[in-house]
Amino acid sequence: MDEKFSVSSQEGLVKKHFENNADLWQQLYSTKDLQSRIVQERFEYTLQFLDQLKLPENSRGIDIGCGAGLTCVELLKRNISVVGLDVSQNMVVLARKNCPNFSAGCKAEFLIGSAEEMDFANDSFDIVTALGLLEYLRWDQWALSEIHRILKPDGYLIVSVPNSLRLSNLTNPVWLGSKIKRKLESIFIGVAAKVLGGRARAKVENFFNQYLHLKTDSDRPRIFERRLYRRSYFDDLLNQHSFKIVKKVSHGYGPFFLLRRCDKLGLALNAFFGKLFGLGLLSGLSKYGNDYLVLCQKVKKPSFQENIGRLSKERVLGEFVNRNKVNLSRLEAWTVENRIFSPLWKERKEIDTSNVGNIVVLSPHPDDETIGCGGTLLRFQEGGSRVAVIQLTDGSDTKALSESVESVRKTIRLEEAEVVSDLLGFSELILWKEKASSLEPTPENVEWLTVILNRLKPEAIFVPFINDLHPDHVAANKILVRSLQKAAIDLANTRIFSYEVWSLVPVNSYCRINSQMEQKAHALWRYRTAMKVVDYVSFCDSLNSYHSCKILGEMGYVEAFFSCAATDYLKIADSVSARADTGGRLSRS
Repeated sequence: MDEKFSVSSQEGLVKKHFENNADLWQQLYSTKDLQSRIVQERFEYTLQFLDQLKLPENSRGIDIGCGAGLTCVELLKRNISVVGLDVSQNMVVLARKNCPNFSAGCKAEFLIGSAEEMDFANDSFDIVTALGLLEYLRWDQWALSEIHRILKPDGYLIVSVPNSLRLSNLTNPVWLGSKIKRKLESIFIGVAAKVLGGRARAKVENFFNQYLHLKTDSDRPRIFERRLYRRSYFDDLLNQHSFKIVKKVSHGYGPFFLLRRCDKLGLALNAFFGKLFGLGLLSGLSKYGNDYLVLCQKVKKPSFQENIGRLSKERVLGEFVNRNKVNLSRLEAWTVENRIFSPLWKERKEIDTSNVGNIVVLSPHPDDETIGCGGTLLRFQEGGSRVAVIQLTDGSDTKALSESVESVRKTIRLEEAEVVSDLLGFSELILWKEKASSLEPTPENVEWLTVILNRLKPEAIFVPFINDLHPDHVAANKILVRSLQKAAIDLANTRIFSYEVWSLVPVNSYCRINSQMEQKAHALWRYRTAMKVVDYVSFCDSLNSYHSCKILGEMGYVEAFFSCAATDYLKIADSVSARADTGGRLSRS
């Protein structure tokens, strides 16, 4: 595995833990305490699932987070060639010892690597097992996407996660106390912020921390984070990643808070509850097991064209509005503040993408250009236009790179931008390499953009909306404003297209991208670093289908813009800047 992609301290802490405790984890499968028994139950259910599948001989499987390799042994017994993958070298050493066929090199292979960065080809495996894995990962949804990618069509996944509604938690006063504390904090802080204003939030939080602090499990030092999942949430997660649930089971009851020193009684209760569940009695008990084990099957992800016929207009509109109430309110407030310019957005027109000559795109971070206008740029290029994309910053402020070395932070997203540029066929890619979240309209930046505008003399310029939430997006507008004021270009015949990333625009121009949506999504997947944090494919699916329903009244995909002549754009920028003291976004110089 490529070392430069290992950017998570979580992964390092998990690796250290399993390196130091490899033998103890193997012993869990043979010792007789309650915690070990729950691990053993998970293993037994996994074997039942495997036997029910009756996979043909010479199938290929991978056990991700293989640990001591015991699942690999069972796959080998069923004549399934297996790859074992684990972040811990000591675990891999144990797995090799436990798999007798490894020395022959014919059926088993063991690798040190991360579930979040797998170098296997698409459609490589018939079955994937991932037991006790996702809860330790920093980017669990990315790992599910990777698992879906490497599974063959109709391949199977056996996966387990710890259940957040486990009976042992619900009978634990310390755990319940932490939940009550969080709920009270949320209520009081929310009320204070609403009544006293947003500045009161910090004071109320400080009051809770100093005077009402309850010692809870969440406050105790931990070696690393371990995620818990609600069963319904995990079902939805699997469905979102195109897995069809075939069978599922919850199991394991305990250890109980009041019985921690009486392991025999805990074992007896666990066996009793398990027997009742097995007999079909107390079926509701199933939702309170410690572990949630799921057998699911890979299904084909619906294409965007298939989504057009599968979803209803009402559902798309309703879901988008519910998720974007704040953004819609911000847009309404901005249009009211700038109502003097309302004639500019009274009418909506479809963009004519026939040859307009040169187009310049300002992208504050690698991926902004694809999120906001990727499909439209493809259509312009199909019409004969030449597209030059300027990546203004290195994109190093993403959470996915927060703990990586400086050299990786400064280069990896720009390398991804080069791949996407080739994929989408941009005529020119210009990398400024400014540090993300530090973009400013310095004389040097203004001069650089002025030189580019004078050289290319673009008929159209794409830039994030002037009211965008991200400071780098605001700075991009400030640089553009000052460059337009200096550039020797025809402002009256230069069109500015404001595109959407973190803020909506007052739409007056739009472009249908039904045929370009697949390629746009394909490009977004190449921005693998950012995609670990936010699923921008789903983000654009929601945004672009909403605009189609809202603007055209039909299912489909549309990118929406606020467009105007550069002369009008400068007037709007001046107006917003002059009103800086009352919330204008261009106040910083």
